[in-house]
Amino acid sequence: MTPVVHSDILSRNINVESRVNVSNSFLTPIVMGILIFLITALVGVWAAPDRSAALNRFALFIVGVALIGGITWGAKRNVETTLGVLGLVCSFLAVGLTVHYLLTVNWAENEITRFPFLQQIGLWLNSYNQELSELQNLHKNITGGILVILFPFSLGGTIWAWSRNYKFVAIFSLGMLLVILLGLIMSISRGAWLGFGFGTIYGAYFYWRFGKGSRSRLKWVGDFIILTSILLLCYGFLLIVTEPQYKEYLNRIMGDSVFSRADLWLDSLPLIQDYWYSGSGLGSTTMVYSSYVFLLHVPYLAHAHNLFLQIALEQGIPGLITFVFLIIFTIWGLSYAARNENSLIRLFCALTTASIAGLVIHGMVEAGIYAHQLVPVMFLPFGFAIALISIIGDTHVSATSSVSNPSLAHRIAIIGGLAPSLIIVLLFLWPGSSATLQANLGAVAQTRAELAIYHWPEWPIQDELRRNQAVDLTPAINHYKTALSINPDNLTALRRLGQIEISLGNYDAAQHYLEAAYRVAPDQRATRQMLGEIYAINGNVPEAIDLWQPLDLRQGQLDARQWWYYHIGSDDMADLIKQTETQLTQTNQ
Repeated sequence: MTPVVHSDILSRNINVESRVNVSNSFLTPIVMGILIFLITALVGVWAAPDRSAALNRFALFIVGVALIGGITWGAKRNVETTLGVLGLVCSFLAVGLTVHYLLTVNWAENEITRFPFLQQIGLWLNSYNQELSELQNLHKNITGGILVILFPFSLGGTIWAWSRNYKFVAIFSLGMLLVILLGLIMSISRGAWLGFGFGTIYGAYFYWRFGKGSRSRLKWVGDFIILTSILLLCYGFLLIVTEPQYKEYLNRIMGDSVFSRADLWLDSLPLIQDYWYSGSGLGSTTMVYSSYVFLLHVPYLAHAHNLFLQIALEQGIPGLITFVFLIIFTIWGLSYAARNENSLIRLFCALTTASIAGLVIHGMVEAGIYAHQLVPVMFLPFGFAIALISIIGDTHVSATSSVSNPSLAHRIAIIGGLAPSLIIVLLFLWPGSSATLQANLGAVAQTRAELAIYHWPEWPIQDELRRNQAVDLTPAINHYKTALSINPDNLTALRRLGQIEISLGNYDAAQHYLEAAYRVAPDQRATRQMLGEIYAINGNVPEAIDLWQPLDLRQGQLDARQWWYYHIGSDDMADLIKQTETQLTQTNQ
């Protein structure tokens, strides 16, 4: 029998009985999920063109997992005190982050003018801190996202201090909560506001759901509403990606002026397809986006503005599957830990749920935390969850905290622990998977060969690498051709080979590959841009315009292509692209 996890409140107020430990049943899928998540991150290190940056990112993941382990170890003797003190630590961390953000943001930026009252407060702060305002600051969405994660634990620390009669500490912590709320408001992150709102609703419902005295019928109704809201959020995401009117609605809410989140999500899908099993590598998203989606030669976007897509981009579909299962079984374990007559335990379970919900909802429109040096904070809710779940079966409080069917919970836990691995295995056994794997290996080989040495302005454009044979793309090309021999419609192989052939000046071959790719998937951005280029330099201006018209080319893609053809001495082709661009501008006016 494992050591009993003691609770200082329980020891004073409730008769604690020994019981067979069933906490392992709830922890198994969570621990397995964390382990598999780290394995997919290691694969991301292998795939990354910049191995040093990838290892730094992986080290941050290890710090996050160590944070989970530290919280769990500290909670073994006294879970309420450990989590209460950690809640106060979260308050100090969140306040420090808030103060840094408020004092270093340049409040004269145009994107803040949509909230004149908040901007006036910020400008007043800048007037007293001119020097600090010139320092590097965290992005508003990163700040807001971290505060959404930390606030529930800060609230828990305040309540814990009050329950211990640490009145001064509680009052001081209450003041810190107000500062954190100010930071959340001033972050002007609508994704964070949504995360905070939904997290509050879900956390409050969770606390009520597992309390005493509530009618079971009302709980079933509440469960149905919560589940329906989650499904509607997922369905809404699909609508935004696929239906133009919903894209525009999201853009108005989020206030995008440079790019559309929905278009970016849609443009990310081919990239996820390219690196289906491995991901493009940890810390590599910026130049992978520029080189193979937006066809730019300089960094443009750092992440997908969606946590789940970003994980798929860097760690592949296996990483995404594992993360989703990790969230599901963490909430499942918390729902059993909350069946505890100790109201403080139930409160911490609810607050942890609120933090996870905030992370997920904010993650629907942002991925800045995952891509930032503060990514270990993302692991914090799982540390609190494991500490709380560990008490299941170790401390038994009447019938309320017991697991009604331990054998069923054990079976579900085994399924949950094995499910990610089994699904990942099925991904390799699915019909057509061998072609997808070959294309994935080709994409990784191409990325590692090209982006490992490409730096602007040393190299003016990626085509220069390929034409001058500064990189050996033979392994990548062989993988692509193997993929096409298995599946002639493999989009990754068709599009990537078309891109390589354009760089080498083999325009007929490029047209063959790109027309095949366009026939299979006519909405992919990179395919449309490159095939339009082929038509333009062949003098087929109307078809080039038809392909380019739906695309956002404001980042200078066509100017870069004109420069390239002038650079290699094909002035007539450059002039044709310029002529096509002029007619495109006139058509769009």
